[in-house]
Amino acid sequence: MDNLQEIESRLFTAIRFPLIVLVVFIHVLPFSVAPMDSALSLDENIYRGVSEAISHAWGNVAVPCFFLLSGYYFFQGVKSWSSQVYYGLLGKRLRTLLIPYLLWNLLLVFLMAIKGYGSQLLDLSFGIAELEAFKRNTISDFMLMPVDFPLWYMRDLMYVSLLSPVLYYLIKRLPFLGLCIFILSQIIVPNLWAYLMPTTAFSYFGLGAWFALNEQSLLAFIRNFRWIFIASYSILPVLLWIGEPVAPILGIAFYPISGGLVMFGTFGIIALLDWIFLYAPRLMTYCTRMSSAVFFIYASHLVYLENWIKGAFSKSLFYDNGYGKLVAYFLIPLLTIIACLLVYRLMKRYIPRTLNILTGSRS
Repeated sequence: MDNLQEIESRLFTAIRFPLIVLVVFIHVLPFSVAPMDSALSLDENIYRGVSEAISHAWGNVAVPCFFLLSGYYFFQGVKSWSSQVYYGLLGKRLRTLLIPYLLWNLLLVFLMAIKGYGSQLLDLSFGIAELEAFKRNTISDFMLMPVDFPLWYMRDLMYVSLLSPVLYYLIKRLPFLGLCIFILSQIIVPNLWAYLMPTTAFSYFGLGAWFALNEQSLLAFIRNFRWIFIASYSILPVLLWIGEPVAPILGIAFYPISGGLVMFGTFGIIALLDWIFLYAPRLMTYCTRMSSAVFFIYASHLVYLENWIKGAFSKSLFYDNGYGKLVAYFLIPLLTIIACLLVYRLMKRYIPRTLNILTGSRS
């Protein structure tokens, strides 16, 4: 068992880097799905098919997977519950979640102000849209809609951390009911309301907590159904593409289907990476080494970096046809991650204490 725990710990550290790569790919495309269309040329449809499969299907499991692992590790070693345990856990989240959340949002506000002031000096168009976005993010709703958009994950993680006593007693006293609630909350009411009850966070964080509090190995469970999970993840784009138009014809709602598919896919990405790393230990070593930069990439990649790179490509010859767009689709995340890592390395060398605060002591 100790050996399995060690393997599990190494694996869950290593998979964080591939998961953040998927998150960066998600943000290359708009959130609205652009399906293939017979009216479009072959190259445009190839671009749409590949990019939609990665960003809106395979990439869909990245954030749920982070929530799953967060819940799993949040409750690791918790044998009993008390106010002391609760405040101790929340105290750690103050350093690892709340402080970085506030600092990254304030940093983006500062950069927006600098950009706007520079535009005024140069008599260029001022960032009205950006300032309007900031106005909507007043102190009263700062915790509801982060200026640095990807930080909604941290916001939701703080919400479910506050609910940890409820999760603890639900799992400990009614384990089967708790398991059903976590599964059904994602399948029946996915994304119910992102603010009051973030169901994706509640569902996957709760599932991770369920395994931890019942002293069940998450990796052992996934390995028991490895090929089922890998198969479900591999064909996730096809299942989602077929399911969305077919469900209304059959007179059924699609969201329970998509919620279930994504849940299988979430376990599937872990199973797939576990299998890949078994045969590619050097890749696992590399991903483990890169894991210390994962939080920085997550928090910083949309602080102008990815949007600037996307803007540059959109004005280039790459966007003249579908094949060029496909090449750009893979280059944009690559260049974004390289840029983030460059800034990370510079900060780690010259201002490590600042970096440590910004990353919640993860660097």
